[in-house]
Amino acid sequence: WILAVFLILALISFVVTGLQYIFSFGGSIENAKNNLMYSIIAVLVVGGALIIVNTIDKLLESGVLN
Repeated sequence: WILAVFLILALISFVVTGLQYIFSFGGSIENAKNNLMYSIIAVLVVGGALIIVNTIDKLLESGVLN
C-alpha cells in the first residue's frame, strides 16, 4: 500500500509541477524545472529502495542469507 500512496503523491507532484511550468513567467520556469527534476529523482530513489527491500526479502525467504 505504501507504493500506491507514493505513486499517487508522485502523480500529483508531476501534475502540479507541469501546471506551474505552463503558467510560469520568467524565473518561475527554472523553479518548475528544478521541481520536476527533484520529483524524478525522488521516484528513482524510492523505486530503487523498493527493489533492494524486495530482493533482500526474497533472499531471506529462500534461505540464501541464513
